[in-house]
Amino acid sequence: MAASPAPPYSFSSTMVTPQDYHKLASSVQLPLPEHKFVGLLACQRDPLLQTLRTTIVSSTPSLPPPPPPASKNKKDTRKPSTVAPINLTSIGKVLEIELMDSCLFPEGGGQPSDSGSIRLVDDVDGEGHKVLHVLRKGLRAVHFVQLKEGEDETKFAPGKEVELVVDWGRRMDHMTHHTSQHLLSALFDCLPSTLPTLSWSLTPFPNPCYIEIPRVPTPEELAFVEEKANRLIREGTRVFVEVEDQERKALLAAEGVEEVNGVRVSSSTLPKDYAAGVIRTIEIEGVDRNPCCGTHTPSLSLLQQMHVFPVTTPHTSTTRRLYFLTSTRLSHHLLSTSNLLTTLSSTLGSCPPQDLPDRVAQLNEASRNNERGLKGVKAELGKIVGRELKARFTDGETKVVWEHREAGSSEGTTGTDFLGVIAAEVGLGVGEDQPKLLVLSGSPTPFAAGSTSSLHLSGSVALVVAFGERVKQAEVFKGRVKGGGAKGKWQAKVEGAFGLEEKSWIEGVVKELNASVV
Repeated sequence: MAASPAPPYSFSSTMVTPQDYHKLASSVQLPLPEHKFVGLLACQRDPLLQTLRTTIVSSTPSLPPPPPPASKNKKDTRKPSTVAPINLTSIGKVLEIELMDSCLFPEGGGQPSDSGSIRLVDDVDGEGHKVLHVLRKGLRAVHFVQLKEGEDETKFAPGKEVELVVDWGRRMDHMTHHTSQHLLSALFDCLPSTLPTLSWSLTPFPNPCYIEIPRVPTPEELAFVEEKANRLIREGTRVFVEVEDQERKALLAAEGVEEVNGVRVSSSTLPKDYAAGVIRTIEIEGVDRNPCCGTHTPSLSLLQQMHVFPVTTPHTSTTRRLYFLTSTRLSHHLLSTSNLLTTLSSTLGSCPPQDLPDRVAQLNEASRNNERGLKGVKAELGKIVGRELKARFTDGETKVVWEHREAGSSEGTTGTDFLGVIAAEVGLGVGEDQPKLLVLSGSPTPFAAGSTSSLHLSGSVALVVAFGERVKQAEVFKGRVKGGGAKGKWQAKVEGAFGLEEKSWIEGVVKELNASVV
């Protein structure tokens, strides 16, 4: 499977996270611990930080996970993932490294893991090593680092100083779309006829992301939400993170307090293994406050622009998926769509883009007219061929007639429909009092992979049944025939071509029957 293209976000030294972006509630003990846990990582305190020097806490070889135990219980959506999506057998040695702090985000909250590189500070001439994935295990952020061929597993020993570098294109792509989802969900939630977000997906670049909602939004709702979102983006609306002690939240919940400053205090949606940590609330100023562990842009201006697709797709019988794009994915979409329109315009004779719908409608109507005309021509041709075959039965001696057709690369005059027109004109079948059999076969030529041949029988019931059974049992057709019939009619699709072997078999049976049928 080919890797997704990288989003084109370049490094910018002018992007700096404002000092008031990360707010600590009074319940959070200061100073913060030197060994930062998930919820207080550098990537969560300063989402625009692109490099970080820190120290290794632990380093162990990564081993393939044991097979999961069988379980009859429903999937627990709060159950954390303890396995990184890495095929250890194909990439060599991998270390699981824990650091004092990290500017690489571990997978969580619907946001995929960051990737990047790690380099030993004292290894001046050395190149960085790939950080393939970052996984949260409890409160710890574990970095999966790929060793180079021949390197010793002790290279990244505890206590050594390292420098981390974020894959900035991937981070900004994830971060802008995660913040976009919060914005989009908040605006839909505030509609007069509210549309809550049931789930969402941050898809691989450059595909549109989506939120899952309980109904199809009206065109007016879509227009309102997109216009307001882009107005907030243009205004550079601020985004903040407020951090509160998880234990205080739990105490409030135990006391029956449901909300504080418009934010739920319940921690029931947190992963089961995230204990004694912090609760992070993402605030889009004047718009929304929502718990989230992901990275978010300090300003909506970094989203650049948002587009909400006007068409939803069904997911379940009661939910729809609504797709959206922002930042570089939207630019990529506009460029690819523009190129597509240019190519289509050229293909249709330099048709201006605004005239493409009318031109396509005209071509569709012309195609339908041609199809109707072709259907009439095929019916006329089928009758002519049928009359010629019918005449071959008039000598009083011929009991079985076989006609094989090969034409073009489609089933236009070789498929069962056209063969049926020929058979209808010959008129053998129900009520046939004479032992007669019409055998029709067809195969497109040149034969393309995946195409099928056709076989059609009509005549006296006994001959049709006997011939059909012989076809199914013949070695040359074994396992290739799908079809059947009744009352003097039988037709089937035959996988593969009608070659010399198949034709010789049918010719032999026809001669045998003509010699034996009285």
